[in-house]
Amino acid sequence: MPKVNAAVRSKPAKPDKLTISSWQKDVLAIVFLYLLTLIMFSDYVLQGKVFSAGGDVSTGTSITKAAKELTEKEGSMPLWFPYMFSGMPSFASGMYGDHSDIPVVKYERFLSPLYYINVVANFAFFNRDNSWEIATFFFAGLFMFLLARRLGFGYLIALSAAVAYMFCNFFVASMAAGHGGKVKTIAYIPLVVWSVTRFFNNRSLLNWAVMGYVMGIFFLDPGHTQILYYGFMTIGIYFIYFAIEYFKSDRIGILKNGTGLASAMAIGLCFGALSYFSQYVYSDVTMRSVAPAFAEAGEVAAGSGMTFEYITNWSFHPLESITFFIPTFFGLESPLYWGWMTFTSSAFYFGLLPMIAAIIAVVYRRNMITKWLLTVAIVSLLISFGRYFEPFFKLVLTILPFFDKFRVPSMILSIFIFNPTEEERKKRNDLARVFLYLLVGAAVVMIVSLLFKNAFIDMFSLLADGDIKRYNAQQIAQLKQLRFDLLSGGIFRFSAFAIVITGIIYLYLRQKISAGVSLAVLLVTLYVDVLILNKKILRPQNKASLTSEFQETSAVKFLKADMTHFRIFSLNEHAQSGSPIWNYFGIQSIGGYSPAKMRIYQDIIDFALYKGSDPQFPINFNITKMLNVKYFIANGQLPQDKGFKLVHMDQQSKNLVYEYAGFLPRAFFVNQAILTSNKQQIFDYLNSPGFDPAVSAIVEKKVAAEIQSPDSTRIDFAEYRTDYISMNIYTDKPSLMVLSEIYYPHGWKAFIDGRETEIYKTNYVLRSVTLPAGEHKIEFKFEPQEFSLGIWVSALSFYSVTGLMIVLTAIKFARSRNQAKTSA
Repeated sequence: MPKVNAAVRSKPAKPDKLTISSWQKDVLAIVFLYLLTLIMFSDYVLQGKVFSAGGDVSTGTSITKAAKELTEKEGSMPLWFPYMFSGMPSFASGMYGDHSDIPVVKYERFLSPLYYINVVANFAFFNRDNSWEIATFFFAGLFMFLLARRLGFGYLIALSAAVAYMFCNFFVASMAAGHGGKVKTIAYIPLVVWSVTRFFNNRSLLNWAVMGYVMGIFFLDPGHTQILYYGFMTIGIYFIYFAIEYFKSDRIGILKNGTGLASAMAIGLCFGALSYFSQYVYSDVTMRSVAPAFAEAGEVAAGSGMTFEYITNWSFHPLESITFFIPTFFGLESPLYWGWMTFTSSAFYFGLLPMIAAIIAVVYRRNMITKWLLTVAIVSLLISFGRYFEPFFKLVLTILPFFDKFRVPSMILSIFIFNPTEEERKKRNDLARVFLYLLVGAAVVMIVSLLFKNAFIDMFSLLADGDIKRYNAQQIAQLKQLRFDLLSGGIFRFSAFAIVITGIIYLYLRQKISAGVSLAVLLVTLYVDVLILNKKILRPQNKASLTSEFQETSAVKFLKADMTHFRIFSLNEHAQSGSPIWNYFGIQSIGGYSPAKMRIYQDIIDFALYKGSDPQFPINFNITKMLNVKYFIANGQLPQDKGFKLVHMDQQSKNLVYEYAGFLPRAFFVNQAILTSNKQQIFDYLNSPGFDPAVSAIVEKKVAAEIQSPDSTRIDFAEYRTDYISMNIYTDKPSLMVLSEIYYPHGWKAFIDGRETEIYKTNYVLRSVTLPAGEHKIEFKFEPQEFSLGIWVSALSFYSVTGLMIVLTAIKFARSRNQAKTSA
């Protein structure tokens, strides 16, 4: 036998073609989304800029600071917030609620994988103060990628869906406007749908637990109720289509899926019980549920406390659907915006590619997923039209539970999700011809937009309602030109991207380029598309701008030096849009800002506070007296004959601080009680110059004990915390004591010498109690039962489901190891 040459024998075999496993592709996709996020928000990550300052951000910053200081001072998280609107629930209103300050619940985060993912995300985004905001977009893309893969799409198509979703202009603009909670809730929707489809495909106990857990996090973590509602509408429509698809072949499966879904949603609600039990109870007294005191018949939407006009203020006009393709058509953001909404700062623009792909899917691939998403899109659009499709919107208000608590119909477009899909090969030739026509059409549009740009300026009004009254002729001419430049530029932009997209798809259909190359180019095109638009509306702010308006001026120092119990009234702004500076420095004000304040307080603002008898200075001093307003803040001189005394001049802020001689203390006795529950009579009294809140109190229920006009009284505050007030009191006769704190029926209790007594709604917004003659200790405690119940329901459900997931995962892992050993 001939010898084999050693060199030949040792020559290595030719290596196989490089292959990437499925998990490696997933990792690469995640890294890719991370890099895109870094590019989009480079100013925020690399330079430490922040998204926004002022407006809602300032309000949130001031409330958070004040609440944290109260927590440190009093040793527990405050459930009542004393610094605006003369006091209101903080946790129940959704104003503030740090779960890490709540016993039992605060340990939940250590069992949540999202906690550790967020730790990693914070590190990945350089531990900036706004890392969570940037990470929110990353997670939105990640969750959409997982959902697209779950629905069976390839990696590049799944990445396209992720990019379109995470960088939607509306989401980016919402974050820039300080509505981070809204965007965070939106980010979770694909993950929730992913968990549902996973369970429907395999009804194991572990998958059910995962679905319940994901829904629980959806309820517990972000907390924007309106988006939560829309998210579950999306799931409901998915279940309907699933039931239709499998009605004949698997009715038992449909029943099991429905039962599993309903129970998982119940688990999710239990997770969120801590917040939503309190918010549900509070909703019964807010302006969202209770009609104004003097609303006209038919003015208020059925079942709601808001007028139909208020609910539909941000209705999406059908013509504004053009912005799905040309986002700058109507000016994009105020003041250049000339559409039909009150104002806006964004467009619901996912990119041109998803819109084209969605149309292809509807025409050429009508499977269950396409039909489901198309239905979601259509329902979303119809609801978003609001007042412009009034019969349908009123039907929805009537049928859907809790829907009447929401405003801004256009917000539902946040679930306007389309489905990028691959074209079926048998329709390749027909599609190629269609895209050739589209390519030519896009080119024609581009040429016309360049050559005949100014010829079309008179085709559009370019004016919004109120522009004629708001601007002079020269300003209107300039405004129209700027708006037209945006419109024509948007058309050119649309045609340019349309040429690229249709051209690439045409080349692919003609087999000139591969599917991988075409999808990669389209993905880059999509990212450039949304990048250009989002960079247009992103205006990075220096970190210092977050607190730049919160300067401790001499006026603030003067007010903080007064250690008595008092409130202020700033005349520099309307009471319902008060400056957040007073919250920030812990100064109690009768003004403020909240989109869901108590109805009784809104009524006082609307029908009494500015109804003074002097038309030159129409402030109702009956209201300011009873609300314990000691100081008025103004930037000009106040009438000298009204009892004002100038006590401080702030040279820095140009504010003047006036002390009002007729103010009433935080607690006081009156001589008589006027009994009436008729709102017209109550406000007639409050608005009457002859009514004196120091002498008379209006009660809406007959007091249990006889009261007299006392000759000798004393009130000493022993302890005054946000959730607890203690006073040592003396009165020589059975009397009625008014406490200048806002009446809230859910949780406030009063005790006289340790025995509970009734709290009477007084002067429409305040509290009072009857006291027998003599020395007494009176206590007011804020102990809402729904908060305590919510803690235990949330904690028990969380720890139970989490424990079940851990046990089932361990069992599954042990079984897989045993099977591996057996097969080996």
